[in-house]
Parts: sequence; C-alpha cells; structure tokens
Amino acid sequence: MTDKKALLTEYRRHYQEFLHHGATDIEAQILAAQIAAHPSISEDLLRNIKNRSGVVQYAFRGLVLTVASFGIRQARNGTRQIAIDLKTRCGGVNRVTRFKGNQAIRLAALLVLKFERFEDDLVNGFTVGTVRDREADLCQMLTRQGQRIEQPDVVDNEMFRAIRRKIESEFGLHNFITTSGTDNGYRIELAPNNIVRYSRRSRQDR
Repeated sequence: MTDKKALLTEYRRHYQEFLHHGATDIEAQILAAQIAAHPSISEDLLRNIKNRSGVVQYAFRGLVLTVASFGIRQARNGTRQIAIDLKTRCGGVNRVTRFKGNQAIRLAALLVLKFERFEDDLVNGFTVGTVRDREADLCQMLTRQGQRIEQPDVVDNEMFRAIRRKIESEFGLHNFITTSGTDNGYRIELAPNNIVRYSRRSRQDR
C-alpha cells in the first residue's frame, strides 16, 4: 500500500510540473505516467551491476545534471518542436543550456534509453539505430497526442557530435557524450542516478 501511495504521489508531482511547463492535460498525464513507471535507479542496483565484467566506468563522477525543462514550443516559423533545458553546476556557477528541434529529440531519446536500458548503457552504449528507433517512438507518441513532431532526417553521427560540441561550449564538459563498447554505442558519461529528471524550480522559456 505504501509503494502504491508513493507512486501516486510521484505521478501527481510530475503531472503538475508538466502543466507548469505548458503541456496540455493529456500530455501531462501520459508523460507523468511514464516517469512514475520508471523510478530512479537505486544505488544498490547500480553497485551490483558495476561488479560485472565488461562494465565501463562513467567518466564524470560527483556531477549532477538536471533536466530543468521539457516541453513543446512553437518556433518562429509556426512549427512545433521539442525543447529541453539542461542545468548543471560548473566552476561554482549554475549554468543552463537549451536544446531545440532535432537536437532535443535525439537528446531526449538518449536520456530515455539511459533509464530504460541502463545495463546496455553501462556496457555498450546505444547504436545510432537504437537511438533512431527510440526517436521514432517518441515522435509517434507525441503525434497520437495531437503534437505532430517529425523525426530528425539526420541518420549519421553528426547529430551526436553537434550536441557534444554544444555541451562542451556551454558547460565546459569535454567528451560528455562518447562512444563505448565493441559496437561504438553512444552514451552520456554520467550515471543515471546523477541525472535529475525535472525540477520544481524549472524556469519558463528564456
């Protein structure tokens, strides 16, 4: 009973936060339900997995990355696009950077995969094909909600490099997105439990 009550509390918290960021009622319901269904990875579970052979240690430790804002925004040309704000503390200063459009879709897919398939993230990362499939799922979900978002046309690795360059420029974090494993899978060099998904103090459009 306690677990069910905690799950309901978590769902309601995320639901209100999505509304705060401009989501429709249906968007807020669906997104909040998905987050509540995938709670953060516990320290014990991560510790057990890290003892396995083949696990690649994350490069960044002690760093906390916050997904400060996630939503659908209207671009200047009238189209709708995903926007994600990432926040972290670098050199004693809190910094926020925004990803929009195709970069935001790719980053969202990579973040979702990190929580859904964290064992793959620890060993091999995610191939371009795997990330593309998750992008398609996200775009289809949004289309069903009445928010038509097109999947990026870029199939090669350039999109990952563009995101990595922006993080290096804005946050000063080099090689934050790398390739790992035998299949050269992409991953964010930060443990999932160091990524905070949404914050009550998230800011509106900047």
